[in-house]
Amino acid sequence: FPDIFHAGKQEMLERAGKRVWGSLTGDELETRRIWFRELQEKLKMPVPEYVIVKGYSELMELLKDHGRCFIKTTSKIRGSMETHEFHDLEQDEYWLDQLKTRLGPAREQVSFLVEEPVETGFETGIDTYCIDGKFPKTPMQGIEVKGKLILCSAQTQSPTPTPLDDALSSLSPELELRGYRNFLSAEFRGDMLTDLCARCPNPGIGVEMEMISNLGDIILSGSGGELIEPEYEYEFGIQAAIYHDHDEELWRQFRLPDGLRRWVKLMEFCEDDGLYQIIPRRPYGKKIGWLVGVGNSIEDAAKHLHENAEALRGLPFDIKLDELAEAVKQADEAEKAGFEFSDQPIPSPDEVLP
Repeated sequence: FPDIFHAGKQEMLERAGKRVWGSLTGDELETRRIWFRELQEKLKMPVPEYVIVKGYSELMELLKDHGRCFIKTTSKIRGSMETHEFHDLEQDEYWLDQLKTRLGPAREQVSFLVEEPVETGFETGIDTYCIDGKFPKTPMQGIEVKGKLILCSAQTQSPTPTPLDDALSSLSPELELRGYRNFLSAEFRGDMLTDLCARCPNPGIGVEMEMISNLGDIILSGSGGELIEPEYEYEFGIQAAIYHDHDEELWRQFRLPDGLRRWVKLMEFCEDDGLYQIIPRRPYGKKIGWLVGVGNSIEDAAKHLHENAEALRGLPFDIKLDELAEAVKQADEAEKAGFEFSDQPIPSPDEVLP
């Protein structure tokens, strides 16, 4: 169970003596966002400044004289809204009107979490897994350019930044209590854990699949309560979003060149007679998957990514390679702030672009 919302089924299978890899009720650390902020405060973890409002009318009253902030809500209505970066009523008028329509008669029953921005020059995160509250010694650290690209470093030669380790240690007893055995990802701005992904993360899993050579053993052993350490075939990985140019409400089909399938991680797809088919499902989008590059330096991983992208030339794809420059800039900012990303020097943006 790499995803959330299946706790009851997992508990039933465990009672039947089956081995289960899944979040169980640990998925609530992601889905119950207001409760999670309260848990963080109880554990004396740093949290963003926030307020909770009940209903659309209270939200509008709060936003009337408010500047930039982030609006979140419970994952029970995910799909009706996602985390939204609010600027002002004028710029966000249509989004707010659409939200009111989508929520319909439930709009005054929904609670909103409104958070103040955490101003930092970088956003980092940790991609790992958890077995009954225990974590491996060598997780991966990732710099994500939201929804477009992630640059990952295996923390085999450099220490995981202390705030990241401290956050996982604080949450360990709660994860143990819930029998959590799954992938786990946490996003940080500065020393604040702003978002927890209590499941298999994407982006992130694409590079984990190729950087870690014993992922199958990790899942098999973990489902039985045994934590084993990851074995890294590569120190660095990059996962870049692939967008398809054609109408997203139609089936989109294409063939992949020989040898490329391993490095292309498709979403919402099937395959028919060698043709890969992107299934049109709501909410429609141009993004169809991710392209992966790996190596034992950031430069090598970037070179591999560009070679893979070149092999896809001629297909109606837009691959977000240019976001790699932003990712290495953020990695450099993170190191200047004391968050070591790698024991190797961080290359300049020019060194990672084609």
